[in-house]
Amino acid sequence: MKKRAKNPVGILLLDHLKDHAQGLYNHLMNGSVSKDLVGEKLTNNMDAQFSGGYSISSNDWLNHFMVDYDIIRILKDYVVYTSWSNVPLSERGYCYRGYNSKTVLPEWHIEEEKYNK
Repeated sequence: MKKRAKNPVGILLLDHLKDHAQGLYNHLMNGSVSKDLVGEKLTNNMDAQFSGGYSISSNDWLNHFMVDYDIIRILKDYVVYTSWSNVPLSERGYCYRGYNSKTVLPEWHIEEEKYNK
């Protein structure tokens, strides 16, 4: 991922923010003389952040990133399992850290967890 001279990512990001996240766009543009200067700064910051390339993390469990409802929904909708008994033991280990045969799994028909403010 290298910095480009044509269509730099900073200007593209600013255009996206202007249409979809007006508050963040206003914050970035606050006190700025030029959209080009802000875009160049964003491009340079992103280039510095990602100059080493991306990194892939493996051997991580789904419950590190997701709640039980989302894990089960992926197993149902994308892998097409119908219950925990259909999910092989090895694949259950991908879902939950420290999984073993004595681990109590969440209810298969769990309801979506709601965010409360």
